[in-house]
Amino acid sequence: MPASRRGLLLGGAGLSLLLVGCSAGSDAPASREGALSPATTGTPDGAPNGAQEPTDDADLVGTAREALAAAATLVTVAQRSVPSLRGVLAPLLALHEAHAEALGQPLDLPRATRRAAPADPLLALVRDREEQLRIRLADLSVAADSGALARLLASMSAGLAQRLAVLPTTAPAAAPGAGRRGRS
Repeated sequence: MPASRRGLLLGGAGLSLLLVGCSAGSDAPASREGALSPATTGTPDGAPNGAQEPTDDADLVGTAREALAAAATLVTVAQRSVPSLRGVLAPLLALHEAHAEALGQPLDLPRATRRAAPADPLLALVRDREEQLRIRLADLSVAADSGALARLLASMSAGLAQRLAVLPTTAPAAAPGAGRRGRS
């Protein structure tokens, strides 16, 4: 039976995560806080980019940042719309924040207003968008010229897959009395 593209990507992402986790050191240039920056990913032959034109990898980093910001915004809106999802989605938001930091730019999340929403459909939407992000990060890792960027994006995809594996499919029940205010 031939291997599917998804299976190859998942296997590659898992292998990259294993390699990144097991390596004693990194030959990837990084900013002072350990994050990859588009200017330091280097060219395919290993020479630093310096003042050259932005590379395809810089575009990939920008695309990854935008996708992370969109996903984090949805998670934030879901947390504010459904109080019972706050704790469930908190690790996912923390993961997105860590990934954005690794890409060299912290998330700037908008102040979402609180709107009541049905919990299960909103959680399903979050799960769907997170799965799309996971696939997107895996695809970006395959497209990266820099090995360090490819490993980073693949490990981000694998980390997101781990979070999705433990994310419930239904929202936790609201605490008794939640949503009622002082009625007697």
